[in-house]
Amino acid sequence: MSRNKAALLYDADAPYIVESEPGGADGDAGQDAPPMYTYTSGQAPTRSWDDASREKTRAINPQPAPPVDTYGDLESQSGFAAPPAPLNSTITGYATAYGIDLSLLCAFPYLLPPFTSIPVLIWETQNDLARFHAYQMAACGVCATIVLWFIRSLLGWTFLAWWLRVFFYVATWYGAHLAYKSALSLERIPFVPVIGEQAVSWVGEE
Repeated sequence: MSRNKAALLYDADAPYIVESEPGGADGDAGQDAPPMYTYTSGQAPTRSWDDASREKTRAINPQPAPPVDTYGDLESQSGFAAPPAPLNSTITGYATAYGIDLSLLCAFPYLLPPFTSIPVLIWETQNDLARFHAYQMAACGVCATIVLWFIRSLLGWTFLAWWLRVFFYVATWYGAHLAYKSALSLERIPFVPVIGEQAVSWVGEE
């Protein structure tokens, strides 16, 4: 069979694919032309090479696929969400009731306990970390006030009571610094033994 005739690419698994080369009666017109790949629809019987060369063919012109929204499909199929909004508005650990910076709320109860714990406990009703620090310093402030009153009033050790008060507030101001820094990692620092455990329990019962 000469080259200007059609050649059949036959496969048992794909009986419809036909490769034909354009050519004329002179046999040389289509010698330099590229082959044309075509297909026929339907279940076709097994054909000979001559039958394939006479088969009416049509060019394969696949239509371009419509554009696919890859990210949209991932969200719908895999449950992926859109990029998150700022932390302070979406993540419960950082969110506060009135949008106040969490680090400031955690440090504020340490400034003048137990009095500075009261505003946080009243108005900050959303953030558990801020309420933990407020509960902890409220309990520490009450305990320190009772101990200092006992030393000053009942024992009469005024000078010792004064120094203990100074030491207590220096310690709480340092605690305010630690609470401010640790709020970024949502850690309960500083954590006062016994009182801190009770503060965690109070927050959990709310």
